[in-house]
Amino acid sequence: MLADEEVMTGSIYYPRGFDLISLQSGSQQVFLNASKVQQFRYFDSTARINRRFVSLAGRRGHEFFEVVEMGKVMVLRKLKRYANTQHPDEVESYHYFTWTNGNLRPLIRFRNQVYPRLVEEHPDEIRQYVRHERLNPSTMRAALLIIHEYNRIQFAAQEIHARN
Repeated sequence: MLADEEVMTGSIYYPRGFDLISLQSGSQQVFLNASKVQQFRYFDSTARINRRFVSLAGRRGHEFFEVVEMGKVMVLRKLKRYANTQHPDEVESYHYFTWTNGNLRPLIRFRNQVYPRLVEEHPDEIRQYVRHERLNPSTMRAALLIIHEYNRIQFAAQEIHARN
């Protein structure tokens, strides 16, 4: 989907680490930078997964971020400049971020900037989950699990609210 809400379909080529895509639609080939695109997705046949990317205003203008977790708190990632090209999907090959309420924050700041708000919204559920799973909110693995649980709780609460 383009920034102007136009939907385009075709074959996408996305050179990882660049904020540019090439879209082949029939005989037409179009090159689009991140400021012209709202989001795009494609099937990665090598990893055998559907990948979704969003365009956000980042440190250097508009940038593409891969969506790792959807929900009220999204987890996004951006390929590091000097990522391991032999294993591009390794966790260490990416910078991870949270996106919530229009704010992009590095995941390394989860413990101090995001976690307190999650606990404030759902104190019993989040604390119990962290205790039960023996998680340290300062680690990336724990942060990802806590965000996933928070989004699950949010979704369940919305479902209950929608039924009433």
